Amino acid sequence: MSSTSSRETAQQAVAPANAIPMMAQVYVRLRHRLREVESLIETLPHRDADGVDELQTQRQVLEAQAAALRDIAARALVVPISARVIVGSIVHLRSEPDGSLERYEIVLPTESEPATKKVAFDSPIGRALLGREVGERTVIETPRGHREVRIMVVKHQ
Repeated sequence: MSSTSSRETAQQAVAPANAIPMMAQVYVRLRHRLREVESLIETLPHRDADGVDELQTQRQVLEAQAAALRDIAARALVVPISARVIVGSIVHLRSEPDGSLERYEIVLPTESEPATKKVAFDSPIGRALLGREVGERTVIETPRGHREVRIMVVKHQ
C-alpha cells in the first residue's frame, strides 16, 4: 500500500462519517467568519431603546448563522490537496450524454453565489461532487431533475 493511500485510510478511520473535507484556507475563512458573526452578536443590545424587537430579530438571525458555522467548523476535516473534490475545489464537469462542459467552485454556504457558479458544499451540486475524484461519474439531483456528469478536472487555488 502506498504512503498516500495509507494516509487517506488513516484519515478516514478518525474522520467522523459526517466530516466535511476542506482546504486549510477554507477552514481559516470559516473560523474568521464565525469570529465576525460572534463579535456582531456581542455588540447588539438585547432590545433597542424603544423596545422594538427588530434588534432581537437581527440577533436571532446572527445566532442561527453562528450555530450553523459552529456545526460546520466542528465537522471540518482539513485534508491535503489531491484529485478529490473538497470544499475549496474548482471542478470542471462534462454532462452526459450531451458533452457540455461546466465549472463550479465548491464553497461554504456563506460564500455561495450560484450566479457565478460558486455552490455550497451542502447544495445538490456540492453534495453530488464532494469526495469524488477525477474521472468519476455522479448524478446531480436538483429540483429541475437529475443529470449525470463526469468529473474532468479538480483544481485548488
